[in-house]
Amino acid sequence: MLRSLVGSEMCIRDRFRIVQKQLKDTVQDLLRVYLKGKHPLKSEDEVGKLLGKRIKAHVYEEEWTDIIKYMYNQSDSVTLIMKCKDYIEASQAHRQPVGVQRRGRRESREEQSREAGKIMYDDFLKILLDFQLKGHEKFLLKFMKLFRQFDKDKNGVINEEEFRQLIIATDPNKSDKEIAELLNLVDPHNNQQISFSECVGFLSSDLVHMTSA
Repeated sequence: MLRSLVGSEMCIRDRFRIVQKQLKDTVQDLLRVYLKGKHPLKSEDEVGKLLGKRIKAHVYEEEWTDIIKYMYNQSDSVTLIMKCKDYIEASQAHRQPVGVQRRGRRESREEQSREAGKIMYDDFLKILLDFQLKGHEKFLLKFMKLFRQFDKDKNGVINEEEFRQLIIATDPNKSDKEIAELLNLVDPHNNQQISFSECVGFLSSDLVHMTSA
């Protein structure tokens, strides 16, 4: 029983690690697209070098807000933008005071504003990943409790009848045909052994609806 539950949880962690990698790749791709649009005359190689500089240092407010708005809905975007701004404000004390002279000249207001809104790329990525992790935990919490109600012997595995009941619990509007199609996908050989992680994978869209309710 314990081995099965631990195995299911490991599968979920592995799945989330894949999501983390996808998020990192997506952020980098979106930043590249933004820079390309901002500098249309630059070659791909030049844009790549500019991207490399951003990844190793800071991204500016217009860049990170554009990425957030593209990746998330309005509510999550507002939350993440505020998280980034709070982080930037908290780190201001460790920065060079805005408006001081740099390289023998004083910064313009536009430059001051741009400098004030920048954030280290790695810090920006961590904020997104932390947000994703919290969402992932919320995403699974309700479902894990529900799954255990149908996992009669508490071994982290359910049979087809229990899976059918689980489907109805997550979405009462599912038709018999839709349930049969899901059963055929999740247990094509009628092994009567459906794990927690398999349920998460095949019922992901229903889980999103359930956890957002």
